[in-house]
Amino acid sequence: MDHAEARRDLPAEQTLPCSQMGNSSDCKEEKLPEDQDGLEKRLAELADELVACQTRIRELSAAENPATGVFFAAEIHAARQNKLVLEFKKQLCRARLNRLNIA
Repeated sequence: MDHAEARRDLPAEQTLPCSQMGNSSDCKEEKLPEDQDGLEKRLAELADELVACQTRIRELSAAENPATGVFFAAEIHAARQNKLVLEFKKQLCRARLNRLNIA
């Protein structure tokens, strides 16, 4: 199996939007909801996205085959960056939710 065939076997999510790749110069900043229900909903969405991202990292790592020269370093790096962005957004959302609960 060559590199191109290995890529076809992976899920279709090969490219990430700029908001998920950390390229903030080309993207608009995400606006968090101001109400508690909206924040809780966004927090749940971020948790789901984070699980999907972690699954993607595992899939890419498992699909690598050093013996045949199949590597997905760039895709794994982008997915890990996306994971960090999602974790930060989740933390920010949690902080805003806590601030609303205190007030």
